[in-house]
Amino acid sequence: MSTVTGGKARKRLLVAAAIVIVLLLAFFVPPLFSLAHYKTRIAELMSRALGRPVRISAVEARLLPRPGFEIDDLTVEEDPSFGAEPILHANTVDASLRLLSLWRGKLEISRISLDEASFNLVRTDQGRWNVDALFRSATGTVAQHGGSNTGRNPFPTIVATNSRVNFKRGIEKLPYSLTNADLSLSSIRDGGWEIGFKGQPVRTDLILNPADTGELEVNATIHDAPELRQMPLKLQAEWKKAQLGQLTKLLLGADAGWRGDLTGDLTIQGTAGDATVQSRLKATNVHRMELATLAPLDFDANCSFNYHASALLIEKIECDSPLGNGQLRLTGQVHQQTGDEQGTPETQLAVELKSLPAEAGLDILRTLRAGVLPGIEANGTVNGQLKYSPKPEAPATGKNIRAAKAHTSSPEPLTGSLTIDGLELTGGALKEPMKFGKIELHPVASAPNAPQALEAKVPFSVGAPVPLQADVHLERTAYRIHLYGPAATEKARNLVIALGLEDERKLPVIQGGTLNADLELNGPWIAGFATDADHFSGTATLRNATFSTPLLLSPVEIASAILRFDAKGFSWDGVNFTYGPLTGSATAEFPTCIEPCLKSSPAQFTLSFEHLDAAAAEAAFLGGDKKQTLIAKLLEKLKPNPQQPWPELEGSIQAASMSIEKVNFTAPHMKLRLKGTHATIESLDAQLLGGTAHLTGTYDYENGKPVYSLDFQLNALKPAEVGSLFGQSWGGASASASGKLTLGGYTGDELTSSATGKLHFDWKHGSISAPASQIPAVMAKNFAHFDAWSGEAQISGGSLRLGENQLESNSAMHSVNATITLSTPAKMIINAKQ
Repeated sequence: MSTVTGGKARKRLLVAAAIVIVLLLAFFVPPLFSLAHYKTRIAELMSRALGRPVRISAVEARLLPRPGFEIDDLTVEEDPSFGAEPILHANTVDASLRLLSLWRGKLEISRISLDEASFNLVRTDQGRWNVDALFRSATGTVAQHGGSNTGRNPFPTIVATNSRVNFKRGIEKLPYSLTNADLSLSSIRDGGWEIGFKGQPVRTDLILNPADTGELEVNATIHDAPELRQMPLKLQAEWKKAQLGQLTKLLLGADAGWRGDLTGDLTIQGTAGDATVQSRLKATNVHRMELATLAPLDFDANCSFNYHASALLIEKIECDSPLGNGQLRLTGQVHQQTGDEQGTPETQLAVELKSLPAEAGLDILRTLRAGVLPGIEANGTVNGQLKYSPKPEAPATGKNIRAAKAHTSSPEPLTGSLTIDGLELTGGALKEPMKFGKIELHPVASAPNAPQALEAKVPFSVGAPVPLQADVHLERTAYRIHLYGPAATEKARNLVIALGLEDERKLPVIQGGTLNADLELNGPWIAGFATDADHFSGTATLRNATFSTPLLLSPVEIASAILRFDAKGFSWDGVNFTYGPLTGSATAEFPTCIEPCLKSSPAQFTLSFEHLDAAAAEAAFLGGDKKQTLIAKLLEKLKPNPQQPWPELEGSIQAASMSIEKVNFTAPHMKLRLKGTHATIESLDAQLLGGTAHLTGTYDYENGKPVYSLDFQLNALKPAEVGSLFGQSWGGASASASGKLTLGGYTGDELTSSATGKLHFDWKHGSISAPASQIPAVMAKNFAHFDAWSGEAQISGGSLRLGENQLESNSAMHSVNATITLSTPAKMIINAKQ
């Protein structure tokens, strides 16, 4: 017993000693054993295995856990026809040796492990791939070493982790890459390859969240053939956990505003040139990002087809997808070259819709673009079939000239029709349901070099005896809707808002009356990815309507007007209106965005009147928060509503005549700019008192009252007309005056009592005749005829008092003391010399 026990103990000691010796050799021998002189041989060995030139910086031996090499800075050169960048680069590589090859005195690599490698996948414009030569070279290496007969292939298994795959078109590097990629490539016994891949798609030119672009996983088996496209293959791919917003940003370069989760499965069996393809695309919780509370649009589409690269043919297409309680089906084949007289296959596609809910179509439209029919629901079903079968093109030479001519008059390639039954729109901003009769969409002849479109005529009532007509034109990438005919004004406005054609803030509040519309809406199906955005344009002619706004005291009665819409905004033209005591015509132009466009580009307007009374005009344009009459005696009660300030406006007001109290202006023309409760009078020009008046200034609303600051110039005034204001008889040559004036309030009394300022006047060769109560006898002779009178005057306290002045009369200079009372009627009293 002791002998047996001792033998076991000695065996254990020998095994332990052997393990220690091996560990010591593994630890001490590699640093002492330099492989520098083997570096070239190892590079050549890897080059033969990969079929490309290989460069390495340093090599170290490794005995455990299995013999091999640790390689620094591995570079696998590219074929120059595919570019100058390496096909593969890795900073650190682990290469394991085949143990049996060492017994035969050879070095053979069984496995190459790379971490954080960079791999370039290149395709030329001629359809060649840079990995094609790599596979063919590797296949030759396998055959050279006996292939499956040896039972062990010399081509190494290649495994890469945490790596990156870059895609290139020739020498151009594309913005698409795969990161966090795990790849594997290994040969199989029957002469082929097993390929595995898993990674996350990204774009190098955009900031993306890799976790939201999903994970792409591919597993494939490829068998040997002279060319890559001839290799029999079986490929299974899955793209999962993709978020639609980041996915559209990845594929299209911008977030299309879609949300939801997408999973795709793909199976390819055959060769790269001839294959059977089956796919499944499943999406859940699909919606616009701004419509998250609405019912999502989910779908589960299954497709299968056969692909023949040499014939440029995709045949036996069958795609099915349930949508709601209906079904969408696509069948046919696609050939990139049209058929000829020898009977080559033609492109033939058919789309069939069975009981497709109209709500599903609305959901698809909302998913494609934002702002479509907000809050509105659709009832009804869509049925029908569309077929696409372009005719073959025969060569237009020799015997086929007649055939070519016949082809020019051949039927259009798109045939069939789609029918929408029982369409009804409800909810949202619609105050009552919109019901439509049977709608039939049918293909129409295309213009030269243009694809066909679908068209439909859709009549519907908008409160007028005759229906409004909508001509719908649908192209592959864009749409156009032409609306024309009569409508009740208020219902038409609600319809435009409900359908999302215009923002409610941009449309005027018009009630009553009728309009005759001629409007067009057009744009791309997917907004944001086309050069043009949506356009709403056209005209609407109004009759006997009213325009309301909190900015005005009462509605504006519109006898007739034309409302125009275009890309710049909307405008009023030919407006004939009545507003209280004011009757006139107007035009106005408002930019599309209203806010903030008005800050840099104010709305433009013009107002024209036959006669304009200043008191009535003030009431009309100052606005207020109470419904008041437009009588001057009530002006003191008018106050602008600070919650409803006027938008920024710029324009002009003109009239044949204007009156302020007893002062009449002829052909006044004023240019002004309004912003909130502030107005800038850029100019006011008119004929006044036989001469001309020019005025500039500002208007503000301070302490509950309007305040005016004015600069004025009066030229060539006729003395007779000026004197009549004071009940006096003036004569002689013309006079002029200029000055500054500040005044505030609503009533005449408030304006005159608050007026302050100064005035300078000049009058030559004049005369004044007035009662003795206004001009003392001692001064009357000086005013009977004078050579010149000029001076300064101060305005305050409801009167104008002469300051320093000189009256040249009877060859003598006089200083006049005079006061002009600005009440109604105005009075001028000249005092005796002090």
